[in-house]
Amino acid sequence: MKNYQAQTYLGFLGFFAARFFEVSTYFLVSEGIDLIDGSPDGHLGSLTIAQIVLGIVLCVLMRFLVVSFARRAIVESVSRYLLIFARCFISQS
Repeated sequence: MKNYQAQTYLGFLGFFAARFFEVSTYFLVSEGIDLIDGSPDGHLGSLTIAQIVLGIVLCVLMRFLVVSFARRAIVESVSRYLLIFARCFISQS
């Protein structure tokens, strides 16, 4: 079972990274709202609305990709664990 330990850890690390992208999305949405509320021309400081929207789209896309990888890694490692367990259980019967 030790063969799939790294894959399991990478899956959990992927879920952690997905949380980072999710929180970044919420942060960028709040920055966009503040930008729209505080600026009549949509440009305040160093960021524009277009840059914020692009950042939101990229964060959502990256979260999707990372969660897809993490789910696949966890499902594969758990299914392999279960297959090994089933083989051991059947061989003992």
